[in-house]
Amino acid sequence: MQNTIFHNRKILATMLDMREYWDFRIALSRYDIDQWRNRFGVCLSAFVDTTIPSCHGYDGELVSLPQYTWDKGVNKGVLLENIGFTGIDNGIIRFDRETTSNDEFLDLFTKSSVKLEEGDLTLKLHPVTGNTGLYSYPNEMVVVDDMTVAELKGGFFQGIFKHGDGCDYSILPSDFTDGVCLEFALMPKRFDDIPDDSYYNLHPENHGIFFYMGTRAENKWWKYYNTDEKFEETGIVQPEHTYPENENIDFVTTDGNSLKETNIIDIETDNGFLMFDHTKDGITAKDYEEGMTVSIRMPDINPSENYFQIVHHGKGGYDANTVQDLEKEELLRYSVMKDLYGNALAFMVTESGMVGYRYLVRDCDNKDGYSIKSEFSDDGVVKHDEWSVITVRVVPVYIVADSVCYTGEGRKEFMNLLFYVNGKLELVSKPLPYPDFRLLDDPVDKQEGVPFNISLGGGTQGLSEVIYPDWLKYPEYILPLEKHFGGSFSGYIKSFKFFTCDKDYEIIRESVGYEFADIRGEICRDGFGDIYGVGKPCNIINF
Repeated sequence: MQNTIFHNRKILATMLDMREYWDFRIALSRYDIDQWRNRFGVCLSAFVDTTIPSCHGYDGELVSLPQYTWDKGVNKGVLLENIGFTGIDNGIIRFDRETTSNDEFLDLFTKSSVKLEEGDLTLKLHPVTGNTGLYSYPNEMVVVDDMTVAELKGGFFQGIFKHGDGCDYSILPSDFTDGVCLEFALMPKRFDDIPDDSYYNLHPENHGIFFYMGTRAENKWWKYYNTDEKFEETGIVQPEHTYPENENIDFVTTDGNSLKETNIIDIETDNGFLMFDHTKDGITAKDYEEGMTVSIRMPDINPSENYFQIVHHGKGGYDANTVQDLEKEELLRYSVMKDLYGNALAFMVTESGMVGYRYLVRDCDNKDGYSIKSEFSDDGVVKHDEWSVITVRVVPVYIVADSVCYTGEGRKEFMNLLFYVNGKLELVSKPLPYPDFRLLDDPVDKQEGVPFNISLGGGTQGLSEVIYPDWLKYPEYILPLEKHFGGSFSGYIKSFKFFTCDKDYEIIRESVGYEFADIRGEICRDGFGDIYGVGKPCNIINF
């Protein structure tokens, strides 16, 4: 009976050793799921594996497997009719500056287009290049350990996962608050193996970036806008012969937006105070019909501005037509940095084998208005010339803090980034604001292919390859994305997985085992990546 007395028992004390990070679980049984596809494939929304022939698309492109897509993805078919204005900077549109005429360039700049075919929810990553001729982006497919993998020597791949507001095209989420998990199978090489003329060495502190999400570049049209922001000059000597007359051309998008105007919006209104005026072009009571509206094109005025003081019937006032010519300096001011807060996140491996992240956030205490947050694991957790599987989890963390500056008005949610190497937890980040992947503060048709970017094998160019209408000129300024994220990975990449849900430790360990079984040739798959058997000897498909 003494053994049944409540107090007659041993009390076990549990202490957590804070010198290392640990994942642990207390459970009575394993998951009641037997198949790998069910256990691990749930919410796998993008899967690129260079050893699978169907992951190789046109002209060096990497394409995710079609059977793994986001269950909330949408693609209604989108024609990017203005891609020449921006795609000319990162190699979507290619040309030779030495042999291209001005007329040929203007056709590429204004008439290029790209079609996102309806129903296609695969992630497409094209090899990055540029048109200035300043940098090289070497990469190739090679056979390593009997597998065809991507060897990156300064080059990397880029693609978009969303366009506009996402109603017509969105193949991966831009909101991470429900949790995501990213996995990479890669083998680093030493930085000394990279050629001196490579883009990789543009900013040495960026060596080792192997993944990036956010805006591909700052708004390149900022130099035409009214801004107080100053940026460092590149110091690159400009060529003697250029085409400055092109700068005087008023280029407009297919929606009629001028490349030189900012914060312009279209207002469809039936407000009589804005519609009726006393000019010959305005609507009068005699002309008015029930339900009639007017479209007013004007600066995106601060809510504190009084429209009735701007559009009125007085002799010197603006009417529904002339208001479109309004150039009020304080209304047209543009902030380049405002586009970047929470919109640039990178993962990287250092020369000493540390794994970690780099993240651009707003910082009210910094004179520049922003800061680059970064943390890294201990040295040597990622080995040179050895395959590693790096897994990054995004998990919520709730803290009590005044985060208005840090995360933006009304945003108090935070996340931790958990980095695993070969199934072992090596780094838990400090609480960070969730990413705010979003459009730039400009009309959508002036930024096609720029926001909602994913880079595999590197970061992003920013505006280091920017080309304006005066297309023979070189870039004149170094902006933050180039400075902090303009780098790439040295080594081999085999696979990339994007899960649109969180994965716990048990599933992460299982996935690591799967990758290493694949590397050892113990898994047989067809051309689409479907598994024939685990642990059964078979011939690995090469091409």
